[in-house]
Amino acid sequence: MTAHDLRKETLVTISTKPVDTAPTLSGDTDPRAANVPTERTPSSNTEAARPRAIGDPRALLAARVLASLALVVSALVHARLATQLGMDGPLLAQSHLFVAHALISSLLAVLVLSNHDRVWLVALVLAVAGLGAILASVYFPVPSIGPFPGFKEPTWLLSKAIVAFAEFSVVVLWAVRQIAPAKPR
Repeated sequence: MTAHDLRKETLVTISTKPVDTAPTLSGDTDPRAANVPTERTPSSNTEAARPRAIGDPRALLAARVLASLALVVSALVHARLATQLGMDGPLLAQSHLFVAHALISSLLAVLVLSNHDRVWLVALVLAVAGLGAILASVYFPVPSIGPFPGFKEPTWLLSKAIVAFAEFSVVVLWAVRQIAPAKPR
């Protein structure tokens, strides 16, 4: 038994055709058996077994490409900031966190071009975490917690605004992907 067979679900359909039933003692057929749900298992050839696209393929492609570009922008800005700060200091210095964010963003920029839900979910988590860190560093001074450095920069710099816009756009594009318009017929 394969993993594909385990994921198959039994479809229940309601047939409008009368079902042949055995006659009752009075000679009539059972009136309750006229619309009995029948079970049918989809074969690999049927349409029910194939995954269906969420919405219009053009909207989904545009969302994937724009999210990939936003992740590339975030990766480039974080990589530039990491090189400006230098790689000196403890293991979890701010520059090391910027490098990690840049590497994950660049990897997700490539992977988000595929149409996998889990990649989009990871990109959404990264974007929300990055946007939360930016907003927290501007509006709430974050003290150092354990090995993580504190973030206190109460001004909006151009690089911070660009990354915030890129991270926010990934969140919006994820939402667009979830509510993409249906395919035109």
